[in-house]
Amino acid sequence: MQKEFDGLEHCALKLMLTKENVVYSLRANHYTPENYEKGFIMDVSKVKRNETSPLVYHKTMNYGDCILEKRNATAAGMDERLFLNTKKQISEGTVSNVFFVRNGMIYTPKVSCGLLPGILREYLCDTEEVEETYIYVQDLKWYQECFVTNSLMGIMPVRQIGGIRFEEDKVTRELMRRYRKMVRDTANRKQIR
Repeated sequence: MQKEFDGLEHCALKLMLTKENVVYSLRANHYTPENYEKGFIMDVSKVKRNETSPLVYHKTMNYGDCILEKRNATAAGMDERLFLNTKKQISEGTVSNVFFVRNGMIYTPKVSCGLLPGILREYLCDTEEVEETYIYVQDLKWYQECFVTNSLMGIMPVRQIGGIRFEEDKVTRELMRRYRKMVRDTANRKQIR
């Protein structure tokens, strides 16, 4: 098993536990400094999130829609794709939670919009002034910034969703700086012990 880990300093380890099985997978972290500098280009999926399903709010092994739409986004030259729910409200990305900034205030879709409440989303909602609300595609023109999050990528600036461009990133960059510092400080404290 050690050979599988050789050469991977910054990687993703995924563990899936069931009553009968333990499955793990290891892969390199493919997010590069260039991704963070350039920011993501996204569009909106034609596949809808079913906010009425109790399964959508839990981390399960059913990633079918997400995998297919992530592949479709990549084939279309996009970095990520947004899901809308059945009410046409923005829900989440294929592998991320989404946030928007208007006049320095941070907004994110309500959990009831049919999203998996990720760990980093929870961290930001707990440590920052974040308003959970309903956001529609037609409202995007009123926001100056956008970013997406997940545990592997951290905080990723978004430059464009469909035809809407986000030219600013002041709040996003400050959140990235503070989050990275928190991660470094936490890692340093663990090494001292």
